[in-house]
Amino acid sequence: MTRFYAVLERQQRKGRGRAPRHPDDLYVLVKDGFSWPAFFFGPLWALSHRMWVVGALLIAALIAIGMVPAVLNEGGDAIASWLSLSLAVLLGFHGNDLRQFSLERSGYELSAIVSGSDLTDAERRLFASMGSLMFGR
Repeated sequence: MTRFYAVLERQQRKGRGRAPRHPDDLYVLVKDGFSWPAFFFGPLWALSHRMWVVGALLIAALIAIGMVPAVLNEGGDAIASWLSLSLAVLLGFHGNDLRQFSLERSGYELSAIVSGSDLTDAERRLFASMGSLMFGR
């Protein structure tokens, strides 16, 4: 099965950010499609990818959903369950898009789209196509 990955390259802005210490930090590949880790782990997944605002909003949404049964006496548990499931599905479908958006806001720029059977194959194809450009020669 072929998967597509967005290649985001770190851009050096004047006076903002630091140059990457390691060449691996220069490129980030973000898978296109459903994100199972985002579906199952939601806020923890967002925080592990340094998406602080998204993580905080997800925690706030889960707290608000947890308060639904207290506000609605009858049927509140069922509604809270459906809302939690809906939030998880929504995050699963749009989690990688949120990650790409967060990376773009923090100084990365979309530079290519690559395909591969898995992440390693996509990285191999990316770096093989770049050749000497990868090292600034």
